[in-house]
Amino acid sequence: MIITDRFVMLNFPKTGSSFARKALRKIHRYETLPNRILRKLNVPQSSMIELSLPSVDRRFPEGLEDQHGTYRQIPEGHRHKTVVSIIRNPFDRYVSTYLFGWWKTNLHTTEKRLREAFPTFPDLSFREYYEMTNLFGRENRLRGLSPRIDLGYYTIQFVQFFFQDPERALRRIDGDYIERKRYLDDMAEVVFLHQENLNSELYDFLLAIGYPEADIAFIHNAERVNVTPRAENQCRWEDLLSADLQEDILNKDRLVFDIFPEYGIDFGAAKGDLSPAR
Repeated sequence: MIITDRFVMLNFPKTGSSFARKALRKIHRYETLPNRILRKLNVPQSSMIELSLPSVDRRFPEGLEDQHGTYRQIPEGHRHKTVVSIIRNPFDRYVSTYLFGWWKTNLHTTEKRLREAFPTFPDLSFREYYEMTNLFGRENRLRGLSPRIDLGYYTIQFVQFFFQDPERALRRIDGDYIERKRYLDDMAEVVFLHQENLNSELYDFLLAIGYPEADIAFIHNAERVNVTPRAENQCRWEDLLSADLQEDILNKDRLVFDIFPEYGIDFGAAKGDLSPAR
């Protein structure tokens, strides 16, 4: 989580938050020697603070602490500020998370259970990874809670990050809840930037809240950070997601697609005939 004197940024994993963090560090001169000395001396800095917080929404791995704080973890004294985060195409994010491989060493359950269900773990195909995430990843995050409908891992994580009372919302979500957009009452107020247009949207956001153009102009041409390596034949999410997997993601994560309809897919009359939803 990043807290500045003007806004709070929540770092939703695998959406481009590393890029945003690097840009904000440069703008706020976070890595200059005077600021580094002040941090070592535990002297509060009003311009920008980076918080590492315990992971409150998953059972495994135990004791995990990182930069991915949720809305509920924003310190009380900063709740009045604009909250901003980054969203990513769910299909692409599933593939990016798979290829990044963090799940291989930060397990959703015990290694014994994983190997019993997936004997070749951690050498899993994308389909096996997706099945493992929906089995053990969902279980890890739900921690005994039973939603009314089959929710995807992306949806559960999104609700835990950005809803004011995630457990209450996860108990309420069903088709009617989504269709009537009742989630609007449960979501926190968050400005979402799109990962695929992050350079321009981050620039526009910072400019709109008063950052000098001269300080943020570099963002237009800044290179991506912490990019997941992809083989030549895996450069797009479509290369790993078959039509049936795409349809399953659309169904399980339909709450996210309803909130962000720009990421939807329209399944044509012919199976496998895929085109962006309009």
